[in-house]
Amino acid sequence: MFELDGATIRLLLLEQQMTLRDLSKAAGINPTTARKVMRGDVRTNAKTAGKIAQALGVSADKILKE
Repeated sequence: MFELDGATIRLLLLEQQMTLRDLSKAAGINPTTARKVMRGDVRTNAKTAGKIAQALGVSADKILKE
């Protein structure tokens, strides 16, 4: 399981003028899941991390928490 960096995701959303709802639609994930991932409340599997990264136009390692 992976923990994603919510601050980086937030920054990418702002840069791309996307909302959390836009991200969830583009990634094909539930908006509640997207919200929890950004807050750090849940860890995600590689597939979901990849979907989020792809929706943001970045590689998955860019959004992984170090």
